[in-house]
Amino acid sequence: MKHHFAYLSVASLLALSASAQAPNWIQSIISNSPQGRFEHAMSYDSGRGKSVVFAGYTGSNFLGETHEFDGVNWQQVVTTHNPIPRAGHAMAYDSSRGKIVMFGGSNNSAFLNDTWEFDGSDWQQITTASRPSARVEHAMVYDSARGKVVVYGGLNGSFSFLDDTWEYDGINWQRITTSSSPGARMEHAMAYDSDRGVAVILGGFDSSLTYLNDTWEYDGGDWSLITTPVSPIGRKDHAMVYDSALNKVVMMGGQDSNFDVFNDTWEYDAGTWVEATTSIVPAGRESHTMAYDSTRQKVTMFGGLDSSSSALDDTWEYDILVSASAAAFGAGCPASQPLTASSNLPILGASWLIDASPIGPGALCLFWFGDTAISSGVDLSFIAAAGCFSYSNANLGAFIAAASSGSASFTINVPSNPALLNYALTVQASTSSTSTAAGFITSNGIEAVIGY
Repeated sequence: MKHHFAYLSVASLLALSASAQAPNWIQSIISNSPQGRFEHAMSYDSGRGKSVVFAGYTGSNFLGETHEFDGVNWQQVVTTHNPIPRAGHAMAYDSSRGKIVMFGGSNNSAFLNDTWEFDGSDWQQITTASRPSARVEHAMVYDSARGKVVVYGGLNGSFSFLDDTWEYDGINWQRITTSSSPGARMEHAMAYDSDRGVAVILGGFDSSLTYLNDTWEYDGGDWSLITTPVSPIGRKDHAMVYDSALNKVVMMGGQDSNFDVFNDTWEYDAGTWVEATTSIVPAGRESHTMAYDSTRQKVTMFGGLDSSSSALDDTWEYDILVSASAAAFGAGCPASQPLTASSNLPILGASWLIDASPIGPGALCLFWFGDTAISSGVDLSFIAAAGCFSYSNANLGAFIAAASSGSASFTINVPSNPALLNYALTVQASTSSTSTAAGFITSNGIEAVIGY
């Protein structure tokens, strides 16, 4: 698999094998994040490789703008048509038609039951023969196996808790009659497990203000209560999404009946919930959103309301991270005067120091970087450097460093950008020498992976 490495103006990098860690959260450092908000909606457009956020509430204002996240930065999208500002709505990406579908929400005291679609350029309101009643705090997913958007529950304009199931096929909404039902609830979370073909619901709260922790699955015909060995504490306003790389539903955050805000992460796999242990824990939050970036195989989380009731504008990603590594391979030349290179680990947000020694006094050392490791090496005898080999294709850049005390070093400040995680490169060094007719010798190579 090829990766793109922006630092040093690199076009692509070779992905090297490395030991995988358990998934972890890491915050994306972004200069132009959308305004802090909660009760917004987010969905991932796999056709364009963008996570799309629409609307939400700041604590004082209803928002109505559209933003997209490409894995590096956020950008506001200016559209010709715009749904009215709202909060408590839901969105899902219809991959068969390449459109994000949005339904419902509220604007101040008005409960909405309008349907809109976003194709990446503009919003279009869809008129349907039938539609669900106006509601907020419902849950919505796209069932890719059946080509249907599924909506469940929420709170209607009469402040009644709903227990209805609806499906949208791109033309019309249809209410689905099921033998079983999760029961009336709002502020629950739902994710679609594409591997097993079921929509999964967790939690929310009901009309008796009971904070729920039950798990239900919908297969397109009926709902089934799933008995799990353990379950997250009852909660509402949590976020949940299916991670197809992990083959698990990932849930984070929410609020309990004591108004405590959670910062825990759980994973669900076919009837079993397991709390994930991460070395980095985002601030507790509720009314946030998550989407799964299938292109980069990462869960993206944005915003929410923290424990002090402040609207957040931070972006986080949940991913299986590769450990940073830097392993030497090949050999220096010639055997009578080897040039060796060593390094520490290229860790995200830290300085990566590469050393080469021994080098004669006053000599210059050339460090070059490539995206392909040439494990057996290219014999440089054809340019009069007998016994020397090239272990890198050197297409990423070359840098000269002066020798001091018999060694030379070059430092790369690895940006604190999650987009660089798991990216790999090779490095090799060369210095002047009378040992070869060409007047230089080369070091062994280093295969490195940027990690955490």
